[in-house]
Amino acid sequence: MKPITDDENKVKMILMDDSRQSDVKIPMADIVDFQDTIDSVVIPNQVALYMVHIANELQNKHHIFISPRRLKLSRNLVRAHALFNNRSKCNIADLEALQFSFWQKEEDIIKS
Repeated sequence: MKPITDDENKVKMILMDDSRQSDVKIPMADIVDFQDTIDSVVIPNQVALYMVHIANELQNKHHIFISPRRLKLSRNLVRAHALFNNRSKCNIADLEALQFSFWQKEEDIIKS
């Protein structure tokens, strides 16, 4: 996607209403509880190795760099995936959540 270059369109974008209505309501207490619980979800060594392998493959085959910091931050996506699936330990299936983190530009998203 190309950036907006026309100044008039930039002004329209700034003034555009971004409010979105949602009927999904999550109580703050649930969010705090989730944040407290997520750190207790175990990531086995094998899952961590796969995370590193995926990052390396993206770099080597697709020239998509995943920084060590992003790799570390992405672990909570993997943990959240396990937690939402009622597990306290991650498995390989939880790596599916990385598709939402392991890209920098929209063009980096590998579509199969």
